[in-house]
Amino acid sequence: MKYRMHRRAVPVLLLAACVSSGARAQVQPPPQPDPPAPLAVPAEVPLRIEITRTLALKTGTSFRGRLIEPVYGPNRLLLPAGTTAEGVVSATPAADRSTRVNAKLDGDFTPLRVPVIRVTQLVLPSGAALPVDAVGGMRNAATISFARHPQKNSIVARVKGMIHQKIQQAHDTAHDQHKSDRVKQLLYSQLPYHPQRVWAGSQFDAILREPLRLPVADASAPMPAAASVDLTSGTMQARLTSGISSESAKQGDPVTAVLVRPFCDAKGELMLPEGTPLRGLVLQARHARSFARTGRLRFVFRSIDTPAAQNAAAQHIEGRLSSIQGQKSQNIALDEEGGTRAQPDNGRFLAPLVLAAMAAASTDDDGGIARQGVTSNGFGLVARVVTMAAASRNASTGFAAFATAKSIYRRYIARGHEVSFPANTEMAIDLSKR
Repeated sequence: MKYRMHRRAVPVLLLAACVSSGARAQVQPPPQPDPPAPLAVPAEVPLRIEITRTLALKTGTSFRGRLIEPVYGPNRLLLPAGTTAEGVVSATPAADRSTRVNAKLDGDFTPLRVPVIRVTQLVLPSGAALPVDAVGGMRNAATISFARHPQKNSIVARVKGMIHQKIQQAHDTAHDQHKSDRVKQLLYSQLPYHPQRVWAGSQFDAILREPLRLPVADASAPMPAAASVDLTSGTMQARLTSGISSESAKQGDPVTAVLVRPFCDAKGELMLPEGTPLRGLVLQARHARSFARTGRLRFVFRSIDTPAAQNAAAQHIEGRLSSIQGQKSQNIALDEEGGTRAQPDNGRFLAPLVLAAMAAASTDDDGGIARQGVTSNGFGLVARVVTMAAASRNASTGFAAFATAKSIYRRYIARGHEVSFPANTEMAIDLSKR
């Protein structure tokens, strides 16, 4: 009897178990998709920033600027150009000895200092504020991206080019949004002692000391992958991972760089991610010498570590410079083969002639005090004030002769400019077939 009751209870128990498990299955929520992986800009990546408001060169002064170059991840845009940057001036070390000496020779006795700026926050276009830890120094507001120039110019063409450049500079200053700052800079350059400023429009590279994590919602969509990789045409945007200079480089020295933007085909499909290493070598290096003989430097890129070649030999490429960022003070030119060289100063011929003519005019007995003050150009406002106060033709002639001698020495006798590119210098590399 007990056995029969047990057999009847089995179906009832099974039915109850099924109902119970079904109820539990209905109560359990559906599985949630995994959250997207966070995006980040790695440490040591530079943020190129332009200061938008002039500030005093003092430790602790806050600043505001904007990104002038976008920052990419391996397959997408992470930080667009125009992103607001905020921070403080963290230190003000003394300028290098050469800068201080040249300033004193020009009549500027200010104890010149350079700013070290720390970026503490980025504000994305969406309004999201991101804490950041990045520190950098000034790159010189005159940093430009230059293109190839003719290798040889006649003296007349150079003089015309200098005059045209001066006219263009005056035009740009008159129409610049920071023209009041430009006027102050001109005034300060004539004073023997003046306040120091970090002028609006100055640029600097802030190097990330820690990875910068970004919200996925503020990043662009990833680029689709290309079916194949073609490294026989196109232009790559890259940056040097270490500095190179004609002063120390030797033929055969390695040159390394990384892509700063994903390399895409004509359809916009990804062929190589940002951060892909490029490897090259120095073909020619000649340091600057006395008598204004300038330096030369030529380097090319021969291989690239494509993702498919991580466990194999790097893929060969033929890459030469089509443009690169350089300091305007070095007056660097790029030839048709991708070589770089420092050219003589634009005013090499005209400036000494003008100063010599002014020196001769200062000896004229009919010059008068005002004219003597003008002709004593070469030591800033100090020379003009001293000359006009002393009312001495000899003082005027002395200052004018000093200016002429200084101009001739710098342009014809002193050592020429070196060709140097610091780490993180950006460049464009044209690819071609073998």
